[in-house]
Amino acid sequence: MRGTTSNIASPSLGNTTLSLQPGDWVEVRSIDEIYQTLDEKRKYKGVIFMPEMESFCGKKFKVFKKVEIIKLESTMEIRKLTTPPVLLEGVYCNGENHDGCDRACFHFWMDPWLKIIT
Repeated sequence: MRGTTSNIASPSLGNTTLSLQPGDWVEVRSIDEIYQTLDEKRKYKGVIFMPEMESFCGKKFKVFKKVEIIKLESTMEIRKLTTPPVLLEGVYCNGENHDGCDRACFHFWMDPWLKIIT
């Protein structure tokens, strides 16, 4: 794993609220900035920053949608997310670090991991 993680999110990044909407353009922050927001399990507010996401750092994307409700496949439980992540257009997991999984899932992106492009 590149970088280090901390138990406490960076004060400058960890409380970032961007109110992103579909169609907004964002840039994914640098890997070092993102690692400042992660705990020892590579998570921010329960959302994991997967190794496959590192290749998108520094690149620009359009927000596809905000994820406010999910269904857990393992239990069929419906959850309303209190801190909704966003999905980015054309950004999918390549499964490289998950035994070649070819499901092509969207990554969940948290606000502190992104910068709005104006």
